[in-house]
Amino acid sequence: MKQFYYSMLAATLSLFAFASCSSGDDEGAFEISQLVGSEWKSSYEWLDSDDFSMESGTEVLVFTSSTKAEKTTEYEGYGWDYNYTLGSSEYKPYSGTRYTFYEYTVSDNVIHLTPTDGYYTLDLVISGNNLIDDTNDQIWTLSKKGDGVESDETSSYSWSNMSGFWMYDDPYSEYAAVMQVYKSQNAPSSRYLNNPEYGYFSCFGMHFNASGQMKEVTMETRLFENTLTIARIPASDGKTVYWTNIETGSYSGIEYTIHGNTIYYSGEPAFEIVSSDVIKDMHGGMYVRAK
Repeated sequence: MKQFYYSMLAATLSLFAFASCSSGDDEGAFEISQLVGSEWKSSYEWLDSDDFSMESGTEVLVFTSSTKAEKTTEYEGYGWDYNYTLGSSEYKPYSGTRYTFYEYTVSDNVIHLTPTDGYYTLDLVISGNNLIDDTNDQIWTLSKKGDGVESDETSSYSWSNMSGFWMYDDPYSEYAAVMQVYKSQNAPSSRYLNNPEYGYFSCFGMHFNASGQMKEVTMETRLFENTLTIARIPASDGKTVYWTNIETGSYSGIEYTIHGNTIYYSGEPAFEIVSSDVIKDMHGGMYVRAK
Protein backbone atom coordinates (compact mmCIF):
# COMPACT_ATOMS: atom_id res chain seq x y z
CA MET A 1 0.00 0.00 0.00
CA LYS A 2 1.39 3.40 -1.00
CA GLN A 3 1.51 6.10 1.61
CA PHE A 4 1.97 9.72 0.51
CA TYR A 5 3.95 12.28 2.50
CA TYR A 6 3.95 15.75 0.93
CA SER A 7 6.60 18.29 1.74
CA MET A 8 6.35 19.59 5.29
CA LEU A 9 8.12 22.71 4.12
CA ALA A 10 5.43 23.35 1.51
CA ALA A 11 2.73 22.78 4.10
CA THR A 12 4.42 25.16 6.53
CA LEU A 13 4.78 27.83 3.88
CA SER A 14 1.17 27.41 2.82
CA LEU A 15 -0.09 27.83 6.36
CA PHE A 16 2.04 30.95 6.75
CA ALA A 17 0.75 32.36 3.46
CA PHE A 18 -2.83 31.49 4.39
CA ALA A 19 -2.45 33.15 7.79
CA SER A 20 -1.02 36.27 6.16
CA CYS A 21 -3.92 36.46 3.76
CA SER A 22 -6.44 35.88 6.53
CA SER A 23 -4.96 38.72 8.55
CA GLY A 24 -6.19 41.19 5.95
CA ASP A 25 -2.83 41.93 4.34
CA ASP A 26 -3.65 41.09 0.71
CA GLU A 27 -0.90 43.18 -0.91
CA GLY A 28 1.03 40.10 -2.00
CA ALA A 29 -1.91 37.76 -2.50
CA PHE A 30 -2.38 36.00 -5.83
CA GLU A 31 -5.19 37.25 -8.07
CA ILE A 32 -6.89 35.19 -10.77
CA SER A 33 -5.87 37.79 -13.37
CA GLN A 34 -2.27 36.64 -12.72
CA LEU A 35 -2.97 32.98 -13.55
CA VAL A 36 -1.68 32.96 -17.14
CA GLY A 37 2.11 32.71 -16.99
CA SER A 38 2.13 31.82 -13.29
CA GLU A 39 4.33 29.03 -11.85
CA TRP A 40 3.55 26.84 -8.84
CA LYS A 41 5.82 24.39 -7.04
CA SER A 42 5.19 21.29 -4.96
CA SER A 43 6.96 18.14 -3.83
CA TYR A 44 5.93 14.63 -2.94
CA GLU A 45 7.20 11.30 -1.72
CA TRP A 46 5.63 7.90 -1.29
CA LEU A 47 6.56 4.51 0.10
CA ASP A 48 4.92 1.19 -0.71
CA SER A 49 4.99 -0.70 2.58
CA ASP A 50 4.32 -4.00 0.78
CA ASP A 51 7.45 -4.13 -1.38
CA PHE A 52 9.38 -1.04 -0.15
CA SER A 53 9.38 0.66 -3.54
CA MET A 54 9.53 4.42 -3.11
CA GLU A 55 9.63 7.66 -5.03
CA SER A 56 10.10 11.36 -4.35
CA GLY A 57 10.03 14.32 -6.63
CA THR A 58 9.57 18.03 -7.21
CA GLU A 59 6.91 19.41 -9.53
CA VAL A 60 6.42 22.72 -11.33
CA LEU A 61 3.00 23.63 -12.73
CA VAL A 62 2.87 26.44 -15.30
CA PHE A 63 -0.28 27.96 -16.79
CA THR A 64 0.91 28.70 -20.31
CA SER A 65 -2.32 30.16 -21.69
CA SER A 66 -5.92 30.83 -20.77
CA THR A 67 -6.77 27.18 -21.50
CA LYS A 68 -3.52 25.18 -21.23
CA ALA A 69 -1.06 24.24 -18.48
CA GLU A 70 2.05 22.04 -18.19
CA LYS A 71 3.53 20.13 -15.27
CA THR A 72 7.19 19.07 -15.10
CA THR A 73 8.09 16.38 -12.58
CA GLU A 74 11.70 15.60 -11.62
CA TYR A 75 11.62 12.26 -9.82
CA GLU A 76 13.87 9.59 -8.31
CA GLY A 77 13.19 6.43 -6.42
CA TYR A 78 13.75 2.71 -5.91
CA GLY A 79 11.69 -0.05 -7.45
CA TRP A 80 11.71 -3.64 -8.63
CA ASP A 81 12.92 -4.38 -12.15
CA TYR A 82 12.93 -7.88 -13.63
CA ASN A 83 16.35 -9.10 -14.78
CA TYR A 84 15.79 -11.62 -17.57
CA THR A 85 19.40 -12.79 -17.41
CA LEU A 86 19.21 -13.66 -13.72
CA GLY A 87 15.58 -14.72 -13.88
CA SER A 88 14.64 -12.62 -10.86
CA SER A 89 13.66 -9.08 -9.85
CA GLU A 90 16.21 -6.55 -8.64
CA TYR A 91 15.66 -3.60 -6.31
CA LYS A 92 17.15 -0.74 -8.31
CA PRO A 93 17.27 3.06 -8.29
CA TYR A 94 15.65 5.08 -11.06
CA SER A 95 15.19 8.73 -11.92
CA GLY A 96 13.91 10.92 -14.69
CA THR A 97 11.65 13.69 -15.87
CA ARG A 98 8.06 13.37 -16.93
CA TYR A 99 5.71 15.93 -18.43
CA THR A 100 1.94 16.27 -18.11
CA PHE A 101 -0.06 18.56 -20.37
CA TYR A 102 -3.44 19.90 -19.32
CA GLU A 103 -6.41 21.80 -20.56
CA TYR A 104 -8.21 23.74 -17.86
CA THR A 105 -11.19 25.86 -16.94
CA VAL A 106 -11.82 28.08 -13.92
CA SER A 107 -15.06 28.35 -11.96
CA ASP A 108 -15.23 30.55 -8.87
CA ASN A 109 -12.01 29.73 -6.98
CA VAL A 110 -11.48 26.24 -8.45
CA ILE A 111 -9.21 25.33 -11.36
CA HIS A 112 -10.34 22.19 -13.20
CA LEU A 113 -7.35 20.52 -14.90
CA THR A 114 -7.83 17.72 -17.44
CA PRO A 115 -4.75 15.98 -18.88
CA THR A 116 -4.71 15.83 -22.66
CA ASP A 117 -4.64 12.03 -22.38
CA GLY A 118 -8.08 12.38 -20.79
CA TYR A 119 -7.57 9.93 -17.94
CA TYR A 120 -8.70 12.05 -14.99
CA THR A 121 -9.64 15.55 -13.86
CA LEU A 122 -7.78 17.42 -11.14
CA ASP A 123 -9.44 20.15 -9.09
CA LEU A 124 -7.24 22.79 -7.44
CA VAL A 125 -8.75 25.24 -4.98
CA ILE A 126 -7.19 28.71 -4.98
CA SER A 127 -6.36 29.72 -1.41
CA GLY A 128 -4.19 32.81 -1.08
CA ASN A 129 -0.85 32.04 -2.69
CA ASN A 130 -1.55 28.31 -2.76
CA LEU A 131 -3.45 25.77 -4.82
CA ILE A 132 -4.99 23.01 -2.72
CA ASP A 133 -5.51 19.52 -4.12
CA ASP A 134 -7.73 17.88 -1.52
CA THR A 135 -7.97 14.60 -3.42
CA ASN A 136 -4.22 13.94 -3.32
CA ASP A 137 -3.47 15.96 -0.15
CA GLN A 138 -1.09 18.11 -2.14
CA ILE A 139 -0.34 21.83 -1.85
CA TRP A 140 1.08 23.96 -4.65
CA THR A 141 2.88 27.15 -3.61
CA LEU A 142 3.08 30.18 -5.90
CA SER A 143 6.65 30.76 -7.08
CA LYS A 144 5.96 33.27 -9.85
CA LYS A 145 2.93 35.39 -10.59
CA GLY A 146 1.75 35.46 -14.17
CA ASP A 147 1.88 38.51 -16.40
CA GLY A 148 -1.16 37.47 -18.40
CA VAL A 149 0.93 36.91 -21.54
CA GLU A 150 0.23 33.60 -23.23
CA SER A 151 3.06 31.40 -24.49
CA ASP A 152 3.53 31.77 -28.23
CA GLU A 153 4.73 28.19 -28.60
CA THR A 154 2.56 26.51 -31.17
CA SER A 155 2.93 23.24 -32.99
CA SER A 156 2.11 22.54 -36.59
CA TYR A 157 2.28 18.84 -35.83
CA SER A 158 -0.59 16.58 -34.82
CA TRP A 159 -1.62 13.02 -35.53
CA SER A 160 -3.67 14.28 -38.44
CA ASN A 161 -0.39 14.96 -40.29
CA MET A 162 2.05 12.70 -38.40
CA SER A 163 0.23 9.36 -38.48
CA GLY A 164 1.38 6.65 -40.86
CA PHE A 165 4.54 4.59 -41.40
CA TRP A 166 7.87 5.68 -39.90
CA MET A 167 10.74 3.42 -40.91
CA TYR A 168 14.26 3.21 -39.49
CA ASP A 169 16.28 5.16 -42.05
CA ASP A 170 18.90 2.46 -42.55
CA PRO A 171 18.18 0.30 -44.53
CA TYR A 172 14.70 1.57 -45.49
CA SER A 173 15.88 4.52 -47.60
CA GLU A 174 18.34 2.36 -49.53
CA TYR A 175 15.77 -0.38 -50.10
CA ALA A 176 13.10 2.08 -51.25
CA ALA A 177 15.51 3.57 -53.79
CA VAL A 178 16.50 0.12 -55.14
CA MET A 179 12.88 -0.98 -55.46
CA GLN A 180 12.06 2.23 -57.31
CA VAL A 181 14.74 1.37 -59.86
CA TYR A 182 13.31 -2.15 -60.26
CA LYS A 183 9.86 -0.68 -60.74
CA SER A 184 11.10 1.70 -63.46
CA GLN A 185 12.70 -1.30 -65.17
CA ASN A 186 9.41 -3.22 -64.99
CA ALA A 187 11.26 -6.07 -63.27
CA PRO A 188 9.68 -9.48 -62.64
CA SER A 189 8.44 -10.41 -59.16
CA SER A 190 11.44 -12.70 -58.64
CA ARG A 191 13.70 -9.61 -58.43
CA TYR A 192 11.90 -8.54 -55.24
CA LEU A 193 11.66 -11.94 -53.57
CA ASN A 194 14.68 -13.55 -51.92
CA ASN A 195 16.95 -11.19 -53.81
CA PRO A 196 20.60 -12.38 -53.70
CA GLU A 197 21.71 -9.01 -52.29
CA TYR A 198 18.66 -7.66 -50.44
CA GLY A 199 16.71 -10.77 -49.50
CA TYR A 200 13.07 -9.83 -48.87
CA PHE A 201 13.93 -6.14 -48.28
CA SER A 202 13.25 -6.57 -44.58
CA CYS A 203 13.25 -3.36 -42.54
CA PHE A 204 11.97 -2.26 -39.15
CA GLY A 205 9.73 0.65 -38.27
CA MET A 206 6.51 1.84 -36.67
CA HIS A 207 2.99 2.71 -37.65
CA PHE A 208 1.09 5.43 -35.75
CA ASN A 209 -2.66 5.47 -36.16
CA ALA A 210 -4.79 8.62 -36.11
CA SER A 211 -5.16 8.38 -32.31
CA GLY A 212 -1.41 8.27 -31.69
CA GLN A 213 -1.25 4.58 -30.84
CA MET A 214 1.89 2.87 -32.13
CA LYS A 215 2.50 -0.58 -33.58
CA GLU A 216 5.97 -1.93 -34.42
CA VAL A 217 6.23 -3.26 -37.95
CA THR A 218 8.68 -5.31 -40.00
CA MET A 219 8.14 -4.84 -43.71
CA GLU A 220 9.07 -7.58 -46.19
CA THR A 221 8.27 -8.28 -49.84
CA ARG A 222 5.59 -10.92 -50.35
CA LEU A 223 3.07 -12.06 -52.98
CA PHE A 224 0.28 -11.55 -50.45
CA GLU A 225 -0.88 -8.51 -48.52
CA ASN A 226 -1.30 -8.17 -44.77
CA THR A 227 -3.16 -5.41 -42.92
CA LEU A 228 -0.38 -2.82 -43.11
CA THR A 229 1.33 -2.38 -46.48
CA ILE A 230 3.75 0.29 -47.65
CA ALA A 231 3.83 -0.48 -51.36
CA ARG A 232 2.00 -2.51 -54.02
CA ILE A 233 4.25 -3.08 -57.01
CA PRO A 234 2.99 -4.53 -60.32
CA ALA A 235 5.65 -6.85 -61.80
CA SER A 236 6.33 -7.71 -65.43
CA ASP A 237 5.15 -11.32 -64.92
CA GLY A 238 1.66 -10.16 -64.03
CA LYS A 239 2.05 -10.65 -60.29
CA THR A 240 1.80 -7.97 -57.61
CA VAL A 241 4.54 -7.64 -55.01
CA TYR A 242 3.49 -6.29 -51.61
CA TRP A 243 5.91 -4.62 -49.22
CA THR A 244 3.86 -5.62 -46.23
CA ASN A 245 4.06 -6.04 -42.46
CA ILE A 246 4.83 -9.53 -41.16
CA GLU A 247 4.54 -8.70 -37.43
CA THR A 248 1.43 -9.76 -35.52
CA GLY A 249 1.68 -7.43 -32.50
CA SER A 250 -1.07 -4.99 -31.58
CA TYR A 251 -1.12 -1.22 -31.16
CA SER A 252 0.01 0.31 -27.87
CA GLY A 253 -2.85 0.85 -25.46
CA ILE A 254 -1.42 4.18 -24.35
CA GLU A 255 -1.59 6.98 -26.89
CA TYR A 256 1.51 8.95 -27.80
CA THR A 257 0.94 12.71 -27.63
CA ILE A 258 2.48 15.57 -29.59
CA HIS A 259 3.44 18.86 -27.94
CA GLY A 260 5.60 21.34 -29.79
CA ASN A 261 8.29 19.39 -31.66
CA THR A 262 8.26 16.38 -29.33
CA ILE A 263 6.32 13.12 -29.26
CA TYR A 264 5.68 11.92 -25.69
CA TYR A 265 4.85 8.50 -24.29
CA SER A 266 3.40 8.33 -20.76
CA GLY A 267 4.64 11.85 -20.17
CA GLU A 268 8.25 11.20 -21.21
CA PRO A 269 9.89 12.35 -24.47
CA ALA A 270 10.03 9.52 -27.00
CA PHE A 271 10.81 11.20 -30.32
CA GLU A 272 12.03 14.58 -31.53
CA ILE A 273 10.23 15.85 -34.63
CA VAL A 274 12.92 17.12 -36.98
CA SER A 275 10.49 17.75 -39.83
CA SER A 276 7.23 16.37 -41.17
CA ASP A 277 9.27 13.57 -42.78
CA VAL A 278 11.97 12.87 -40.14
CA ILE A 279 11.82 11.99 -36.43
CA LYS A 280 14.54 10.88 -34.01
CA ASP A 281 14.26 8.73 -30.92
CA MET A 282 15.94 9.79 -27.68
CA HIS A 283 19.01 7.67 -28.55
CA GLY A 284 19.57 9.40 -31.88
CA GLY A 285 17.99 6.74 -34.10
CA MET A 286 16.47 8.35 -37.19
CA TYR A 287 13.13 7.37 -38.71
CA VAL A 288 11.79 8.62 -42.03
CA ARG A 289 8.26 8.73 -43.29
CA ALA A 290 7.47 5.93 -45.72
CA LYS A 291 5.89 7.19 -48.92
